[in-house]
Amino acid sequence: MTGFFTINALQSAALDYLSTYLSPDCTYHNAQHTLEVCNAVMEFTQHGDWPPEEYAALRIAAIFHDFGYLTAPEANEALALPYIKKFAAAWAINDQLVERAHELILETVYPYCPLTPAGELLCDADIEYIGRDCFMERAGMFRLELQLQGLEYDDVTWWNMEMDFLLRNKFFTPVCRQLREAGRQKNIAAVEKILRQFKG
Repeated sequence: MTGFFTINALQSAALDYLSTYLSPDCTYHNAQHTLEVCNAVMEFTQHGDWPPEEYAALRIAAIFHDFGYLTAPEANEALALPYIKKFAAAWAINDQLVERAHELILETVYPYCPLTPAGELLCDADIEYIGRDCFMERAGMFRLELQLQGLEYDDVTWWNMEMDFLLRNKFFTPVCRQLREAGRQKNIAAVEKILRQFKG
């Protein structure tokens, strides 16, 4: 089994790798986002009783969930597997844990349709920022990432897209709803205010 401290060391090494090799054009899907997802998984799992192997798979899935951006963003989730295997070989992570972690990553293909409680928690961790005060900053980072890919949106279109994202993505797990739903509602109100300004 992969131990807690081993996973912490794995996370540190993987984040260093991501920071080194990921394109600087990934202003949202980057090591900072990955760290926030990892932290959210740790926070949310404290409120439940998770079998050790499933907990380890969740932690590993959080670490590698966006590693596919190193290769091709449009196939991000599927392309995470070679990176998990690469690190697994160096860190003596068993094949069963590798496969389970990748199964969880595949449950985060958007639009979300998770199949398991662990998949639900990982999906919530991936976008828990919509329930925090950093939402506007993260939205700006994602907008810049899209601009660097050649996708430009005027302000009205952008904020309507963000409103749709906020309304569409209701949290799956009770723990995330408890910890982030009030913040999501606060951010919905903030975007509504922005959109009202455009209407004059």
